[in-house]
Amino acid sequence: MRFSYEAVKWMASLPQNHPRHFPPHLNFIEDPSPWSPIFEDSLCKVFSKVSDCVSRQSDTSKMRPNNASGTAIWGARGSGKSNGLRLLTLVPPLLFPDNVVSMYYDYRSHASNPRTPSKLLVEALTRAGVELPFHGTSNLERVLDHAVQHHKTFVLCADEMESVYSNPVIWDQFALLATRYDITLFIADSGSKVRAMVE
Repeated sequence: MRFSYEAVKWMASLPQNHPRHFPPHLNFIEDPSPWSPIFEDSLCKVFSKVSDCVSRQSDTSKMRPNNASGTAIWGARGSGKSNGLRLLTLVPPLLFPDNVVSMYYDYRSHASNPRTPSKLLVEALTRAGVELPFHGTSNLERVLDHAVQHHKTFVLCADEMESVYSNPVIWDQFALLATRYDITLFIADSGSKVRAMVE
């Protein structure tokens, strides 16, 4: 865990124009910050996925099919949810560049044309240099299985989810992701519906 905090400090020390720079005044993740236990617990989940990904390679029959891969976070606006999610997107690939593919997506900012989780994961894989042997992004399980074959695990952080609760295609994909062994899913919202939607 110490390396995770050192990675955050390293990003804060980078020049402001560096693509991995993270403003130091937003790095409120160390104790006694309320984000500290969430950050550490979330990273432990990612570490577990990486361990599975590396040690078991592409033999999906030996992977754990359901190990509480999804985490829902609620907090009022301004409580640090988005910054925390951004750190969860940035830190794991720094520690495990060969195995972690991450994506942060703010659904409120894209409410008029939201992307499905499968499309987000395809974009993340493409950015990581993993070519897909098929076209289209509608088959989520096929995308995930392809990532496993390349020893990749996903970290997907979806922020401000309220605008897509009524979208069955997007919500059903998130429900599937929450039960998969090969992804660590974080959804966050400042609205009051998130608890009812995930229970």
